[in-house]
Amino acid sequence: HRFDAIFATSDLMALTAITALRRLERRVPEDVRVVGYDDIPVAQFFHPALSTVRQPMAEAGEQLVDALLAQLAGDPAKSRVLETTLVVRESSG
Repeated sequence: HRFDAIFATSDLMALTAITALRRLERRVPEDVRVVGYDDIPVAQFFHPALSTVRQPMAEAGEQLVDALLAQLAGDPAKSRVLETTLVVRESSG
């Protein structure tokens, strides 16, 4: 069975997948579309430029510290959801 897309849990894994696909003579995005997660700086300069999910790292850090301080104060843990952004580049067609 042939696959036509990869959604990796990190940009580093997505870039590694693209490298492996090249060795298998599979073209990105023509044969396989690839999307990563993190939006690391190198993602936009890789060829093809990597489509990725950008997460608000500074806000995530602030939320983490707030949650830790609240738990240390005896407050119950709360679920938190941060908004992410899909950054569409060449690797997803």
